[in-house]
Amino acid sequence: MVKREKVTPRSKGKEGVTMEALHFNADGKIVGVRELRKDLSKILDSVINSNQFIITGNKFKAMKTATIVPTILMEEILSNYKFNSTIDYDETTKQHYVKIPEIDVEGVGDTEEAAIHMAVDNAGMIAENFFEEADTYMRFGKYRKMYPYYMRVLYAENTEALIEVLNLNR
Repeated sequence: MVKREKVTPRSKGKEGVTMEALHFNADGKIVGVRELRKDLSKILDSVINSNQFIITGNKFKAMKTATIVPTILMEEILSNYKFNSTIDYDETTKQHYVKIPEIDVEGVGDTEEAAIHMAVDNAGMIAENFFEEADTYMRFGKYRKMYPYYMRVLYAENTEALIEVLNLNR
């Protein structure tokens, strides 16, 4: 549970950063955009070093907010989104087929390795496209549900890691 702290907008915490900027808590406190801009470096250091998250937005207008989360925690959250990829062989066509249903990606090839390679390439390209066109994709429930899976694809450090993430390492 997050420690609750009574603070005033002018009270100072570590290194002169306002306590309001350092602590988002269960009271629903939101770090204002002005405070975030003013103390961005210190706030990011606090988020990263204390494994806390910050919600920021315009406190005076009913507006959308954004959450800043340490990457290590985001990776842990995303690790719960598992891929159920399949690799099949079609006797009729003599082709291997890879299907990644969570992100509607497929690959095909004469060998299993070729099919995996195509599916991995397709997954990377569609994930990049998803985030380039996120405003459009996020309008549709089907694609909104794919968001964390696409994040997992982009978080993979290299091809071998992506093969493991996509559950294609057989």
